[in-house]
Amino acid sequence: MGIKEYFEAPLIAVICILLIFGCQEAKNGSSASAAPPPSRAPRVMNVDGFVAKGERLESVIGATGSLVANESVQITPERAGKLEEILFRESSYVRKGTILARMDDDELQAQLNKLRLQEQMALREETRGKQLLDIQGISEENYDRLVDELEQVRADIQLAEVQIAKTDIRAPFTGLLGLRVVSIGAYVSPSTPIVDLQQTNPIKLEFDVPERYMRDLEIGQSVIFSVVGFAEPFEAKIYATATEISSTTRSFKVLARCQNPNGVLKPGNFAKVDVTTGVNENAVLIPTDAVIPVIDGQQVFLVKDGKSVSAMVNTGERLGSMIEIIEGVMPGDTIIISGLLSLSEAMPVNISTIVDFDPEIH
Repeated sequence: MGIKEYFEAPLIAVICILLIFGCQEAKNGSSASAAPPPSRAPRVMNVDGFVAKGERLESVIGATGSLVANESVQITPERAGKLEEILFRESSYVRKGTILARMDDDELQAQLNKLRLQEQMALREETRGKQLLDIQGISEENYDRLVDELEQVRADIQLAEVQIAKTDIRAPFTGLLGLRVVSIGAYVSPSTPIVDLQQTNPIKLEFDVPERYMRDLEIGQSVIFSVVGFAEPFEAKIYATATEISSTTRSFKVLARCQNPNGVLKPGNFAKVDVTTGVNENAVLIPTDAVIPVIDGQQVFLVKDGKSVSAMVNTGERLGSMIEIIEGVMPGDTIIISGLLSLSEAMPVNISTIVDFDPEIH
């Protein structure tokens, strides 16, 4: 190849490359100057909604408790001695003052007879002294001594009668007897139990309530409780509350009384307690799933003018799958209850279904 051909070949290649780049730039230029494609309409999201409305809502405190005898005592003798008679039947109903058992009182009766003889002697001495005093046969001081001796004997008689009365062991109140734990002839002392006595009509209900509800309970307030084995609930009335809060459980004790004329409720029964502290006739209830936890609290999404709008809310009582909204939602507002993870502020939405919940069912 000659020198001319040697230099012409590279030149031709360079010219071809420049032509190619030039055509490409012209093409790009014509594309840039072309009109932009039309923008797409924003996507509308289909969601389910719930229309908030006013509902009747009772504020109820739930607790657990136990039934306790209204009065309970372990019957014991007041003095030591031999148990001579047992006059009660186990698991029987007795009235206040009923004699349950008797102790041996032979020694006390003998002492009482002796004191009565001494009383007769002292009375004769006092009578004779009075006659002598009237004729100034003895001094006033001597007569006063005779009167004091008579009064001393009479005081001893009264003491002996009280001791004899204590040998009769009586029921201190009307109630139901338990099982006896001693037998006739046993030597008993004031620390020896004989039988338990419980008053179960009325019967007490004891339960603990968290400290935040302390101001919601009042004396005379009704309490509804249920006991295993009974289909119908029972009603009691609060009659006392503890004056201090437990430092371990952060709760306080509440006492209520329930009438139990047939004795169907027994001390020791477990009770599930509901205390109604108030009624809101126009409470706003929405599905619990519609409430979204956020950094600043809780929020829901409302539908306004076809778009999603977030609203911060304060919640109250729960009722199944429903929750009370104290602030942030008004009756008539439509709350979004589906697709919450895909929602954002001011997103176009379409309510495809209005869902209705019955708070009594859910």
